[in-house]
Amino acid sequence: MKKVILTYFILFSVSLFSQQTYVPDDNFEQALINKGYDSGPLDDYVLTSNINSIKEIFLMNLNISDLTGIEDFTDLNHLQVNNNNLNTISVNNLLKLNTLSCENNNITFLDISNNINLKNLFLDNNSLQSLNTDKNILLSFISIVNNNIESLNFSLNTELTLVELNNNNLNFLDLRNNKNEEINVFNSKNNPNLKCIFVDTIAYSNTNWLNIDSTSFFVETEKQCNNISCNINVDELNDINTCNFFILPSLNHGAFFSESGGKGMILNTGDIISNSQTIYIYNVDINDADCFKESSFKVTICESPTEKESFPYFFTPNNDGVNDYWKIKSIKKIKRVLIYNRFGKLISSPIPEIGWDGLSNGKKVESNSYWYKIIFDDDSLKIGYFSLLRN
Repeated sequence: MKKVILTYFILFSVSLFSQQTYVPDDNFEQALINKGYDSGPLDDYVLTSNINSIKEIFLMNLNISDLTGIEDFTDLNHLQVNNNNLNTISVNNLLKLNTLSCENNNITFLDISNNINLKNLFLDNNSLQSLNTDKNILLSFISIVNNNIESLNFSLNTELTLVELNNNNLNFLDLRNNKNEEINVFNSKNNPNLKCIFVDTIAYSNTNWLNIDSTSFFVETEKQCNNISCNINVDELNDINTCNFFILPSLNHGAFFSESGGKGMILNTGDIISNSQTIYIYNVDINDADCFKESSFKVTICESPTEKESFPYFFTPNNDGVNDYWKIKSIKKIKRVLIYNRFGKLISSPIPEIGWDGLSNGKKVESNSYWYKIIFDDDSLKIGYFSLLRN
């Protein structure tokens, strides 16, 4: 009896440790061989025990067309497969996945409903037509630039901080997650069919999210969306920067208010503005309270001596003389500033008094999110991130 049990145990152990994963794509398997997870030669299989405990894997620029086998990398936290020939990818088994980057492929469909731990999702330059993020409540960074997506609903994604959706075919976008103030970077440009962007508060979005098409409007309700086409005009003024004061000019269409929606204090032509603030111009049809339009502009008065801290969330190095440098200000003396790309590579160490011009080794870096580490003279640190936006 003991011999039978021992024989069964040996057979079970051999079976367990010889389980294989099917990897039909030769370029994928060769990458696993090169990384030491497979012994070769190419035979379309890899030992499952060699891959099921891997935490991260980078498979960029390898001409991979089929990622079959990735489903057995069940311990993955970070998967990056940029710049391949993928049409599809299955990540349903990757329950621990935290970061997924599939940029520059030809992916037409992606199911992430099982990836409840997903925080960072980068899908630029694919052929996606839809994406459901309802189950991904931890999602913080999402970039889906240059796809064919028509509809997105982020109302359940309360941890969002970066949302880049430019160059799609959006006709519906809902961002009403009750945490809009946490979204530091937003871009929906080049979505010509996107009339309404549903948000928590119009005023906040108008002030902080500037990268939208001129044909798109922030709204809070369906009713507001339906009334965008109402026949009423409102004056628009450019932002004002001055070190003295600003006198409100006369208007042809609308009236000045201190808050959005015709609320707050009524301001009048000739009023002197001596403090930095956003001013709203609101016009409503006297016969239809649901037909209204609004514009806003910022008045910025030169900083006072107490305004000495600044760690910008973005900059636009377009050589137009406006916000061309990412430059910080601190009441503490700065020893060194380090700039990293989102993969942790150091790309610049600018002089703090000058700031960063968006170059790395003399070359322009792309529009994207970057991390900074500031080392102060007392060796304390400040770490954060910001966005570089180019026209």
